[in-house]
Amino acid sequence: MMQAFIRNAQNMTNDLDRLLDQYDYAKYPGKKTVSDGKRLLTMICQAESTTEFYKNIQRYQDDFLDFADYYEPIRSFFKSEQKQIFDRALRLMNVYEDSKTYIADEKLEENVHAIENILSQQEPYNNIPKLPELLETFMNLYNAILDTQEAPVLAAIRDAEKRVIEVLSTKPYKAEKEARYHKYFADLYDQAQRCNNVSSLRSFADKADAQKIRLLNEMDKIDQELERKRIEEEQRRAREEAERNGKKPPVVPVTPVHQIRTKNVTIKDVTGMGSLRVKSQADIDAFVEDLKKQLEKQLEDDTIVNIEF
Repeated sequence: MMQAFIRNAQNMTNDLDRLLDQYDYAKYPGKKTVSDGKRLLTMICQAESTTEFYKNIQRYQDDFLDFADYYEPIRSFFKSEQKQIFDRALRLMNVYEDSKTYIADEKLEENVHAIENILSQQEPYNNIPKLPELLETFMNLYNAILDTQEAPVLAAIRDAEKRVIEVLSTKPYKAEKEARYHKYFADLYDQAQRCNNVSSLRSFADKADAQKIRLLNEMDKIDQELERKRIEEEQRRAREEAERNGKKPPVVPVTPVHQIRTKNVTIKDVTGMGSLRVKSQADIDAFVEDLKKQLEKQLEDDTIVNIEF
């Protein structure tokens, strides 16, 4: 009887080890019960004599009975659809946790509280059937907020694209670059439309601004290179013309080819703020004075500061 007990206890210990691995991935209910049960079975299996074995069985009889009562719903949880429902609830709550800074909706907060209340229970098994309806409500409320916040983000991407193409249209290399520049913003636009996370969605506006500045800087560098080549070509022609006419080639002063550069920055880079709250004329005056100081910091010799709004 002792050998049969130990053999079955060892098999169950292996089952408990596999369950404990699940807790490494998510905060599932019942971890303490599983851990305590494993310690109980391990202790029994380590008895050095038959007498010690049966004494421990008698001494911890109530613990064994309690473990049996608490373990059965845990085992059923991991083998049933309840775990899938629980997993979905955990994923959606992670999405909300990542986005809640940008959300102020009383109905959604009440819904989230109800879901998290079930997820935090030590024995949520009887309440898990309530989760599908709560999660459906969450998705409806969250998607409505997502749709509301999507419009200005998509508009920001389009505005950034419009500004880049507007500048590109004045360049001699427009045909060469236009398709690639459009694709950069089209990819951002598609990703924003597919995004199901408010926090991630809002980041696409910043990505569009960063892309705009990067492409404007790229065009500035191309312009500088074209200007350098133009001056070099003019100098070469002047030398050739002088040689044909039997004249001494003109002496070209050694000066920088392109003395004026453009620095592209966003207004947010200058002000360091995403919003402004004004209550009085004094607030306006303070902001204007601070803005002046920040703009002065951007000034550099032989540099045009291009501020993008």
